[in-house]
Amino acid sequence: MVRKVGNALPPHGRTRLTRWFITDCANTARTILQDRSTLPTALFAQIESYVKQSLPHLKSAAIADKCRDFDLVGIDLWNYSAHLLHEDGPRDPRIKVVNEVHSGVVTRVFALLLLAAAHAVSSRHNTDDPGQKIRIMKVALRASRLCLDREELELASISLQRCSDFIPVESAEDVPLIRIANNHTKDQECSHDDFGALVNEYYLLRLLHSWKSDRLDLADHFYSKISQRADCAEADMTVKQADLMYEVARSLAKTGQSDIAVKWFERAIATLDRCDAQSVTQDVEELRLCTGVAFVELLVSDERDVSHQRAWEILEQLEATHGLYNRVAVQATRFRILAAQRQIDEELILQSLLRIVKMTVLTESSFKTAMKVLRQASKVASSSSLTALAELIHTRLLPELRDTHEKDSTIQCWLEKATVAYILCAKSPASTPQEISVVGIRELLDRIKSEIPALCFTGKATHAAQTLIWQAATGPNTGEWLHLLRHPVFDNAGHLNKARVGRKLMRHAMDHEDFSAAREAFFQMPKSTQDESITRYLAFKLALQSQDDELAMDSLKVVARKAGNDPTYLYACVIEAQKSSMRHMGVAALQAIVGKRPQGVNLTALLRCTARLLMTELDEPGQNLDEVALQVIEIFENAFRSVDELRKLSKDSWRTEVQWWSKNAYNLGVRLCTDIRPESTVRLLETCTSFMDNCPMEDAADLESDIENRRMLCAYLATTALVALGRSGSEDDEYTLQGYLHAQKHIKTFKQLHAKLRRTMHGDTAMQHEQRHFSVLKFELECILRLRQWHNLEVALQACLNSNIDEHWDTLADIVIIIHDQLDTHSLGSETDTLIRDVLQRAVDHCWKAQYDIVKIARWLRFAFTLCLDHIQDDFSYKLLLQAATIAEKARSPDQPSQDLYPDAELQWLATTGFNHAVDLIAVENHTEATKWMEGALELARWVMDEGALHALFTEKRRLADERAANTRG
Repeated sequence: MVRKVGNALPPHGRTRLTRWFITDCANTARTILQDRSTLPTALFAQIESYVKQSLPHLKSAAIADKCRDFDLVGIDLWNYSAHLLHEDGPRDPRIKVVNEVHSGVVTRVFALLLLAAAHAVSSRHNTDDPGQKIRIMKVALRASRLCLDREELELASISLQRCSDFIPVESAEDVPLIRIANNHTKDQECSHDDFGALVNEYYLLRLLHSWKSDRLDLADHFYSKISQRADCAEADMTVKQADLMYEVARSLAKTGQSDIAVKWFERAIATLDRCDAQSVTQDVEELRLCTGVAFVELLVSDERDVSHQRAWEILEQLEATHGLYNRVAVQATRFRILAAQRQIDEELILQSLLRIVKMTVLTESSFKTAMKVLRQASKVASSSSLTALAELIHTRLLPELRDTHEKDSTIQCWLEKATVAYILCAKSPASTPQEISVVGIRELLDRIKSEIPALCFTGKATHAAQTLIWQAATGPNTGEWLHLLRHPVFDNAGHLNKARVGRKLMRHAMDHEDFSAAREAFFQMPKSTQDESITRYLAFKLALQSQDDELAMDSLKVVARKAGNDPTYLYACVIEAQKSSMRHMGVAALQAIVGKRPQGVNLTALLRCTARLLMTELDEPGQNLDEVALQVIEIFENAFRSVDELRKLSKDSWRTEVQWWSKNAYNLGVRLCTDIRPESTVRLLETCTSFMDNCPMEDAADLESDIENRRMLCAYLATTALVALGRSGSEDDEYTLQGYLHAQKHIKTFKQLHAKLRRTMHGDTAMQHEQRHFSVLKFELECILRLRQWHNLEVALQACLNSNIDEHWDTLADIVIIIHDQLDTHSLGSETDTLIRDVLQRAVDHCWKAQYDIVKIARWLRFAFTLCLDHIQDDFSYKLLLQAATIAEKARSPDQPSQDLYPDAELQWLATTGFNHAVDLIAVENHTEATKWMEGALELARWVMDEGALHALFTEKRRLADERAANTRG
């Protein structure tokens, strides 16, 4: 059996193939980078793979014939990749590329590996060329530093590994006790020194890589390596070492590894201490200062006494160092140590702060440092901080600003920041008592303004200062804090802030019932902010409290004018007015809302609220009822005009609304009908009727009877008011006549409802409605009289006669008599006369039975008697004559008082007229009727209080008449 041969390459074949791929990849990358183009993603992936996997393990023998090619392409790739390290995006967006900076780092490591591989091959043939070794070492260190700067730790490890290939293994034998002269040249000695410096840098980079890789154990190892090297004590290397250890310590401190951080801080300081005093530079001093300050900050955060003691030692070392004692940072460090003590010594803190203020050179950085310390001091020694801030402003900033002719914006900015810091410290709870703080701030601001009168803080600073003062404006000293907000130094505050301050002052003054101060705060505000809704709301509230009608009305008008989109403040005005004694302003506010009808408002609730408030006003003593009633009527009429909107409610809600408005209008109409003008009563009652006409009756049959009864009473009261209005005017006045015409409409309504409901009424209710009906009938006769509508007279008179009421016929009789006097001959008719006579007869009968005023009864009898006699209605006239005699007889009865006697003049006139009528009958030879009339006249004459004289006269005349009649017959 024969085994098949596979296609796998032997190891040396695979190596050659890998070498070929690496060479091809490097050449391709060189071509692309030479044109300053960007590496494609696929090519970059190949390079990265070679860097991390293939090249580090490539055998030197495999590239022996490619040594020079690797060296050349490595140099080119190193140089051409420079642009990748400084560009952020691809040149051609159509080509998919990786991050250019990352690709640049990888390319340089790739170049390093190519160079190192080439050097490894060439060094086997040329061991006496230290320059090449140094060259590759420098490239490797630069690549390592680049990787560490870009946080490419894996690539940094590869680069450092290449560096380690050049580091000899040191032993005790390698270091001679005494260097003996040999045949090395001076150049070779220099090369040896240069290589030693590179080794030192290698160990530093190793330490840096270990720290960034969180391998502190390795960092300790490489620190020990550095410490053992004698050539590490040079100034430049010392600074680099100390700087790296400082960075390590600071990063550890930030992550909370305090104990380890202390160790590295100590190493940094120990490294700096090894520097020769003659070689100390400015950089060394700055590094010592930064390291010492950071170390002290770490130590003071530890509460142990030993840490604080070490902090003092570090501070003393800094102060003892030439040139550092007068540095602000050193004094700031002293303050931090003092502030961290268990027992705070404010005197020492103040001395330290004042020294900082005095030492500070007015530059941006030093000012920031000083302000940072002063703000920290405010937390532990606020009074000392305030003193130091005031000193900074008075002795440093103000003089400096004056000397620059008030034009240096930087100095002014510092002054503003210091002032804001002072206010912040003064308002803090840990500060001095509030009354002292307010005085201190006011004195500071006054001094600033007095020394530089034209100075005003910028808008930003003003806003910051006013915000702090605003926050502090609480407690018993609120007023004083608020007045600080209007200090002249804050004149650059915008209208918005001035308005807020003014409103705050108004609220505070009103809370303390200082109305004059509140008015002053209002009128000191800019005009544009005075007319803001919220400001005018406060002014309205102030006016209510101070009983200022003019200010209240003006403010309400402004609020109403601006309430189109947001009626919130208009609603608030209503609420405030309702709580005050000036409720009429609440009415005005509600009416303004009704007039505006802002979107989303609950119209039904709004109208009801307004109506309730107005009805409450009616109960207030001293109110002008007519004026208030007019406002009430307007609201009710407005509600009815909104009936279409109210209909949109559910049926039950709609019915409830209608009942509420109609019942209240009805109750008001009944209540006020005798107290307000008739026109107002009519408007109110008609509005009530309109609501009742729109009340849905479906599923509410029980309401129908009640509503119709109220409608009938509304018609009655409206008729009464309109007739009263008509009586108050002149006879021919158009307004008066219109009132009577208007009354006839309500009379018609009442009569229709009465005819419909009378069958359902019983008892006292029925009698009450009949009495109203009778009154309406009399009003109808009055309307006919004033409007001279004689064609309606007979129907109206007949309606009166059909009434079964026994009372109040006296007024009806008077009206009928007046009507008869006004009737012309063309309007008179037998039917009309008969109806008038019947009305008068009913009036006489009812009034006599009721023992009414006998004088009026006598007059009505005389008028009816004359009316009947003129129209030759002898029988009825004779009955009236006898009725008068009967009344006179009963009046003479002992049971009747003297004032109820029938008037003699009336008796004499009736008796005389009746006797004369008998004479007229004799003349027409109607002796039977004549005899009857004479007897009636004689009967009536009996009751005349003339001692029988009239009766005797009539008796004699009757005898003579009888004799003449006998002679005539004979």
